[in-house]
Amino acid sequence: MGLTAYAAGRPSALLVGVPGAAAVRLAAEAEVRRLGWASASSPASASVLVVCGDPGPSLAAAIDAAWNGVPSPRADVRLSSPGTVRAALADVPATLADLPGQRASAVTGSWRPPAAAEPEHGHGHHMTGAVHGLAMAERADDRDGLKLDVLHLPFGPVLPYWPDGLQIRMAVQGDVVQSAEAAFLDPSGPDFWDEPGARRRAAAHLDALARLLGVAGWRAQAERARLLRDAALDGTPAATLLPRATRFARRVARSRTLRWMTDGLGVHARLLARLDATTTALAHLDDPEPLPPEPDVLGVLPSLLAGRDLAAARLIVAALDPRP
Repeated sequence: MGLTAYAAGRPSALLVGVPGAAAVRLAAEAEVRRLGWASASSPASASVLVVCGDPGPSLAAAIDAAWNGVPSPRADVRLSSPGTVRAALADVPATLADLPGQRASAVTGSWRPPAAAEPEHGHGHHMTGAVHGLAMAERADDRDGLKLDVLHLPFGPVLPYWPDGLQIRMAVQGDVVQSAEAAFLDPSGPDFWDEPGARRRAAAHLDALARLLGVAGWRAQAERARLLRDAALDGTPAATLLPRATRFARRVARSRTLRWMTDGLGVHARLLARLDATTTALAHLDDPEPLPPEPDVLGVLPSLLAGRDLAAARLIVAALDPRP
């Protein structure tokens, strides 16, 4: 079996959400699940890049950079609305199996090297210059008094289990975040999750829980959260949905492993609060009064990331789940 035939048989999809286009992303997630495709952990492990929504120029540039890292055979799928998802993904196996087309794409593809990391400017003796056009990292004292490279690196927006369109620029020394700046790339239009109503609020919490559980490595419960989210949006009655959500919340809250991974970061407390908010929203699906608005957490995110290692930083981002 050739590589193209193997990739076409079970594609590995990396979904990229555009701010405000969560409805497209949800439809794409459901179709990828129905097709039985694998979920990629990075561009390098993907065969299909699925862009959910119409990105602005900054987000489009980040997506192009990620596309350069997807190995052949590969397919680039752009989805503008939920109604286009099924037909667009149905064409992917044929694209991956098209050997002449894949060869032509490899020959004519506009590969570009990634942008060089920006060095941290400090004091003392530094290594400067460039190697093959790449800027070299400079050095600074870390918290143990050692000299370690300090790099300015972007995290997101093309990452699995990552808020749609979010990019965090971090100054990283070793694996520790020294400082961070967070922003959404090209946010426009109303956010899908801002529609009033307990049902939409419950689904938003479940979407965030799926992200946190996915980052924590508990993929089975992340998928369960997504299924509950989709059931809430599809109009499943509260009498059916609430018992299922309660069992899910109980199992997640009682996990000792998850508590050990997230305690001390503020993540476990946020997890429990979100589980409670989910069941509260589901219990009030028929109430006419709207639920109170969610707080804006984007502004406090940089201060929470400083001093954390990269694994902890990803958990914190997933727990807070900032939105534009």
